[in-house]
Amino acid sequence: MVDDWPLWWPGVRRVRRVDDQSGAFLLRSLLPFDLDHRPLFRANRYLLTYRGHRGLKAWLDGGQEARRVREEERRSGTRSE
Repeated sequence: MVDDWPLWWPGVRRVRRVDDQSGAFLLRSLLPFDLDHRPLFRANRYLLTYRGHRGLKAWLDGGQEARRVREEERRSGTRSE
């Protein structure tokens, strides 16, 4: 299930399973640099989780809608590459 996160969560760039209980993730949101406990960190985290919620809902509603949402975000420039 975690392996599917990049399919529906635009902020999850890569998933690597470490063992049965853990994994490593590469995450990116709007800002192209690391943040640590500043107001921008909270805003960036909010955007990342909001887009994850939206992507998961679309994925659960049929998968094709998730791909449409990602393509729409990619075209509008709201998704970081």
